[in-house]
Amino acid sequence: MAKLFFPYYIPNLEIIQTELINLHGHRFECEKIDSFLIDWNLENFASLYEFLRPKLKKKYLFIKRARFFITPPGFFMYPHIDGYEPTSEIYALNIPIIIPNRDHYHIWYENYNELIKINSNTYNDCLISSAGENLKIKDRLKLESPHFVQIGNLHSVINMSGTPRVILSLRIKFPIDGNISYESIFENL
Repeated sequence: MAKLFFPYYIPNLEIIQTELINLHGHRFECEKIDSFLIDWNLENFASLYEFLRPKLKKKYLFIKRARFFITPPGFFMYPHIDGYEPTSEIYALNIPIIIPNRDHYHIWYENYNELIKINSNTYNDCLISSAGENLKIKDRLKLESPHFVQIGNLHSVINMSGTPRVILSLRIKFPIDGNISYESIFENL
């Protein structure tokens, strides 16, 4: 079974977080769960772009989608699968930008029920379980540092803290190769 998450070290993370807050923080204030896409380039991502671009290029990888997810205090992102293809081979690099010091989790679920296609501003194209919220938790992660997280399995986010949770999620386009070891890509990136 594929791992649900892998840690990833980014040097000078605090500097990168401050740069991104200065560049995009005006869009982080919201009263409900929200997200926005932004072009992956030097102007929008500064030091993070300079750090990741050569590492990705060396492995023939690229950023397919860069998106900020904002979960205000007391909100729960409904369990979903990103995209319309449930698979254990889809990962995103999630980087905490503003994180509460407690009570926020990325949660994965077991699902043996029918999947339903939906589209919304927050989720884009995704699948949800016909079981609704009556699901068994498989694992959870308190995202306090960058991690590759599996987004092709049913997952949600909960923020029961008193402060917003802002995550930058980078969807990386991986080469299509049945023999690929995602773990080796993550360890050597």
